[in-house]
Amino acid sequence: MIINENLLLQYSAIYEYYKKNEVIFYDGQFANFYFQILYGHVEFRDIKHANAIISYNYSIGQSFGEFFLFSNKRYLVSAVATTDCIVLKLYKRAFLKLLRDNPEESLKIMRLLAES
Repeated sequence: MIINENLLLQYSAIYEYYKKNEVIFYDGQFANFYFQILYGHVEFRDIKHANAIISYNYSIGQSFGEFFLFSNKRYLVSAVATTDCIVLKLYKRAFLKLLRDNPEESLKIMRLLAES
């Protein structure tokens, strides 16, 4: 896990359940949440085009979409569950507060972003 599940829950993260092929967020939506996968797999896709370019694959323990939280931009891709999934979802303000309150978690996220 990138961030401990209990810590995310302390900051009001919620469990979201997605079915296979369900869209988690769409290209063009504002980035308002941090996502961390507890079960299943997620892909970033360009679903506006028939050729559906797959950019990245994410699985258990990984987070996705956090880059967009720091850039204050809209999502450039859509996130789609490729299996049934359980995801912890944390509102942007709470995520940023978690990082301010827990510098070691900030470093984890910075490393993650630097490596991607």
